[in-house]
Amino acid sequence: MEKVQVEPMTAKKLLFETLNDLSSEELHTFKSLFESEKGFPLSPRSLQDTVELMVETYSHECVELTKKVLKKMNRTDLVQRLSDISSGTKEKQQPSLIQRVSNVTSL
Repeated sequence: MEKVQVEPMTAKKLLFETLNDLSSEELHTFKSLFESEKGFPLSPRSLQDTVELMVETYSHECVELTKKVLKKMNRTDLVQRLSDISSGTKEKQQPSLIQRVSNVTSL
């Protein structure tokens, strides 16, 4: 599995939108599985607080951790969406990075 680094603000939005698609029962399951995976309590926080805490604590790793937990829940649809979106984010950042490197190289 390719690890993709996502900027913290983008990660928050990505995770919030993804986890918002879970039913309240699924969200409870997600939090329990995440807690058992990392030993880090997420319950009984709101969705927004949960996402904030995940991003603050695990930074770029939080998207990968979320995908891992969603796989355990058999929510491969959400895993795929996270993979597609985070890959798209990476591809969008690539041209600007190339441009910046080109500018530095030309100096």
